[in-house]
Amino acid sequence: MDMNLWSWIASAVPHLLFVAALLVLWWNDGRQRFFLSFALAELASTSALWCVAPWLFKQQLPPIAVQLIATAATALASYGFFRAAMDFGEVHSERRAPWWLWLIPALLSCALAGTGHIDSSIRINVALEACGSGVLGYQLLRGSGVDRIVSIFVWLRASLWVFYALRGPLARIPVIPLPVAIGFGFAILVAGVLKSRRAVDELHAREIRLLGDHQRSFEQSTLARIKVDREFCIKEWNAAAEKLFGYGPNDAGGKKISDLIFLTESRDQAQSDWRDALSNGVAQSSLYTNVTKSGTALQCEWHHDVLIDDTTGDRSLTLIARDVTEHENAAAELRYVAYHDRLTELPNRLHFEEVLEDLSQRSGRDRETGVFFIDINSFKQVNDTYGHRAGDLFLLSVARRLKDVLPVVECLARFEGDEFSAAVVLDKGREQAREYAEAIHRVLDESVSFDGHQHKAMVNIGISFLQPETPWRTTLQEADIALTAAKRRGPQQTEVFHPEMLDQLLERVHRENALQHAIERDELKLVFQPQVDLKICRVTGVEALLRWTHEGEQISPEEFFPIAEQSDLIIEIGDWVLQGAIAQTARWATEGLSNVRMSVNVAPRQLARADFAEKLEGWLKHAGVSPKLIELEITERALLTPQPDTLKTFEALKRLGVSIALDDFGIGYSALAYLIRYPIDKIKIDRLFVREIGKENPQSRLTGAIIGIAHVMQVGIVAEGVETAAQASYLKERGCNEVQGYLISPPLSAEAIRDLLTNRTEQLDWASFADEAIGHS
Repeated sequence: MDMNLWSWIASAVPHLLFVAALLVLWWNDGRQRFFLSFALAELASTSALWCVAPWLFKQQLPPIAVQLIATAATALASYGFFRAAMDFGEVHSERRAPWWLWLIPALLSCALAGTGHIDSSIRINVALEACGSGVLGYQLLRGSGVDRIVSIFVWLRASLWVFYALRGPLARIPVIPLPVAIGFGFAILVAGVLKSRRAVDELHAREIRLLGDHQRSFEQSTLARIKVDREFCIKEWNAAAEKLFGYGPNDAGGKKISDLIFLTESRDQAQSDWRDALSNGVAQSSLYTNVTKSGTALQCEWHHDVLIDDTTGDRSLTLIARDVTEHENAAAELRYVAYHDRLTELPNRLHFEEVLEDLSQRSGRDRETGVFFIDINSFKQVNDTYGHRAGDLFLLSVARRLKDVLPVVECLARFEGDEFSAAVVLDKGREQAREYAEAIHRVLDESVSFDGHQHKAMVNIGISFLQPETPWRTTLQEADIALTAAKRRGPQQTEVFHPEMLDQLLERVHRENALQHAIERDELKLVFQPQVDLKICRVTGVEALLRWTHEGEQISPEEFFPIAEQSDLIIEIGDWVLQGAIAQTARWATEGLSNVRMSVNVAPRQLARADFAEKLEGWLKHAGVSPKLIELEITERALLTPQPDTLKTFEALKRLGVSIALDDFGIGYSALAYLIRYPIDKIKIDRLFVREIGKENPQSRLTGAIIGIAHVMQVGIVAEGVETAAQASYLKERGCNEVQGYLISPPLSAEAIRDLLTNRTEQLDWASFADEAIGHS
């Protein structure tokens, strides 16, 4: 073999060893991409020369196929060196030339090779290799002292490639001198290893800082934080945990957290949750009953974070505990009030309806459920004769007797006022319903003793039966129809519903038909009840209320609103109320009252319309009224079963600029969730709670709790149904300054509201109640 060929082979061997070393570093050193790019570039360059060497040493022109392969390899090598230099210098991707720009010289060189100009072709690619090597040398000059030293060999390699590009690789066999080849490879290896070690050191330092920050966060956190191992043994806890559970810093070591803080009934559930968290590697949250060292029970919300050791793969838990005892107690109290009658402590209407809905889904032909409506006829007489306290005691006695006679009832509830309801599973068929009714009559036939008085509780009973094909609400209505029929027959009567009992339904239809024409007959009108800020003694807004007078008779809203809400009439009437309130706001503005906030009740069916916000915006623009003057009052019932577009409607209303108040707050226990999910600006304390102010019972404290919730959630608050100075004083002392009710004013006409505001334009002097209600604070 020719000596020149042996010389070339001897020169190529260091390149191949260099390639192998680069690949080993790439594989073992975190897949650093610049190692791989250098290896591929060097391999492509060496392969190109190896491909053409047999012909070049014989002074023969290689075949076209060989020329194209060599040209493509050198083009790939030039791009590889340039890409490696960019990766080594960590040049941002936005500052790099697109890869496809490299195709231009590569295609040009291939075209030259294809036409027999292999010399010019390889010159182009060698020049590009020199460019890539020069970029690497520049990156090394910007590095450390060692990087600048090893850059000498890179510049030598770049200089040789420049030499070959200028002279032409075919003028002399392009064999790189062995010292330069070895020095270049060694320089690249040293620079790469040093750069890799610096990256590892920086990563390690960053991890140390993060661990330090994590430890400081753990120790200084105001939340109780506890670290446990896979066996749930406490490894460490912070000062907040010690304070929460009453243990000292040395009490935790080696103990299992379940034995240390959880009550027996909660341990199994807690350990099951922890095992799931460890096996799944997913953080969880749970609520457990805990106990302090002194034995005090706590309700704590726990968050379980799973930590995985990068080295060993072991998993451990970091637990975060938050005392939610007061929150849970308040929520439980609200739930109880929402689902129970405060006087008799029986389930209320909402609870009864939920039980009935559940029973309707389980009711069958072989086991029927009877729905009883029980009306205490004599209650009004007792109330009027002996007073409200006597009436309450009378109802309590009646409730106790009903519980005695219906011990296995599915649900016995105080439906409303003097009406009780019961859902009874009838194992012996419908005839058993008559037996229960007779037992109720017997037990209430004896006079009821209360507060030194005696009175006979005369009752009427209406009965219907749940049927699979009939909605439970219809069954409820049928029981009510049967009760009305029993009342028409006289006291102490029982009626079971049958289809002929439709007189009351026909009357209801008559009312609905009359209501349909109420707008065109001008039978509807709006009145307005002032809302006053007790702190500044000034009217801050009014609530628009609807009144209906039909054929000279004033129809109660409690009577016609349910009719409207159960049909599409509520949409037409609701729109009429909204437009009327907006128009009145505009008229007041022309009279100089431009800052009167108007509160308007909106029905669930109105909110369910996708175009509600759009229509409201059109009405406001047409009247020239600012959206900031309009406040929409949404009852909680509108959110109990929200339509799919309800939240979108809320967001559209907020974008429009109107404010949203949650009316009857606390009637349903889920109201707290609504304050988080929906963009509520204000809550209205229902008159049910205001009425309890000053009484010695647990419900009397709920008003203060609701005010506290409003302050925490940073929403406005107004109390309705304020009728006494003591109630106003209590509300103001606890931070609820805005009130409405008959203590302030009954609902007034638009003219009366105008006179009220224009006659007292500066500081309203509510002389009739101010001194007593709010003092001189």
